[in-house]
Amino acid sequence: MTYGGHVGSFEVFYHQLKKYTGNDECVVIPEGITEIKDYAFSDCSSLKKIIIPDHVTDIGDYAFYECRCLEEIEISSSVRYMGQGVFCRCNSLKKVVLPQYLTSVSRLMFYHCVSLEEVILPPACRTIGKSAFEKCYSLKELHLPETVRTLEGNAFDDCIGLQKLDLPASLETIGDHAFFSCGALRKLVIGSDIRAIGTGAFETGGRISVSIMSDLQLHSSMFETNWNMNWNFGVNRHYNGRNEDNYQLFDSYLENVQFHEWKPTAVIVLLVNYLETYDLHQDHSAYDEMLRENMDACLEFMIPNHRNTALETGVRKHLITKETLQPYFPRIKDRELRIRLMDELSDAEQTNTLDDLLKLL
Repeated sequence: MTYGGHVGSFEVFYHQLKKYTGNDECVVIPEGITEIKDYAFSDCSSLKKIIIPDHVTDIGDYAFYECRCLEEIEISSSVRYMGQGVFCRCNSLKKVVLPQYLTSVSRLMFYHCVSLEEVILPPACRTIGKSAFEKCYSLKELHLPETVRTLEGNAFDDCIGLQKLDLPASLETIGDHAFFSCGALRKLVIGSDIRAIGTGAFETGGRISVSIMSDLQLHSSMFETNWNMNWNFGVNRHYNGRNEDNYQLFDSYLENVQFHEWKPTAVIVLLVNYLETYDLHQDHSAYDEMLRENMDACLEFMIPNHRNTALETGVRKHLITKETLQPYFPRIKDRELRIRLMDELSDAEQTNTLDDLLKLL
């Protein structure tokens, strides 16, 4: 087919299928066609099944846009390229097996495919594009091949039924709001290759546990507005988030933090938590410097919140001095704690600290 014009219900130009004008329920791409052009089948309200034979290599942008009755599609492994939004708003589509040599799931490919239940991704896939599965309400489970390196922004946005997602160890980047409103998603395990996580990536609106085995630099924006997060950073690393302005961290061992990216309250809580896990750290220089710069704010947080372990560690490690602690000492209500702190200060400084503070008892 090397000419232009109409062949039956197909408008063609050389080896390109430019537009389908029929109303059949089942369509087979004609012999000789190698490329399905942009919007070729868009708004075909009668189309229920399409077969793409092995002479087709390219499928253009939004080729099947709003084919609302399309339920089944067979795609030959000869297809090497599929543009953006190919199946966008195909509301009846339930299962798709993508061709094996495809290297990406393009942006908006399955956007608003509300009935989509199963997708078999190609083994060579490296990228899940922006909003590729957004609003796939019926998708409950998906396995990403080990070749995937990037999840772009909003990749699974509003996949409200998604319960299980197997992330490959090779994953390097998770984009902004990648799992926004995935309220049914309960657990994610992220491998050691991860290098970047975008703003609000795990703002699922539900309770989710995330384990990450990397020295990733952390930013408070990753935890944006998710009140029910539990983070695990490798061995002995945990993060429990309540909200972006009032982080509550417990039993944490966090390293490689870029403090300038964190909200002030989050920095203070992280530093207090660092004191509670002081002996787990090998390099204290960066944290200790930050502590000295923010010690008053840390004490304002530690004392009313009864973070006694942090307080005692700070004194024992000479990070909290007599002069720094003295204005706050009357606010410590635990008598035994006050005595222990005085003993630590007395041993550390070998001064008259004990006599000075006894007057405050």
